Amino acid sequence: MFTTPAEYTKKKLEGGKKIVARATVLANDQGLSVTMCGWERSIYMGGPHTLVLEANGKEVSGEFSDDLLADSAEGGDNGESDVVVWEMVRALADLK
Repeated sequence: MFTTPAEYTKKKLEGGKKIVARATVLANDQGLSVTMCGWERSIYMGGPHTLVLEANGKEVSGEFSDDLLADSAEGGDNGESDVVVWEMVRALADLK
């Protein structure tokens, strides 16, 4: 099992807001999981947004039109955003 510290940056393309929170990406025999903290729902409404994951000087990014991180922070299930974030987490794990 390995732990990759990652910095998740969510940029709101309109207005250029940039919000940073800490996250950890875990991989083991059960698969991948991500733990995030520090999100505030009111900031993330609308879109489109770009999410950038950084680890060890490398980054991957993805774009989505809905409320990914606020939804995730509340334990919700959001189909489009789940696909985007998991593709990015898998790509980040491959960069190790």
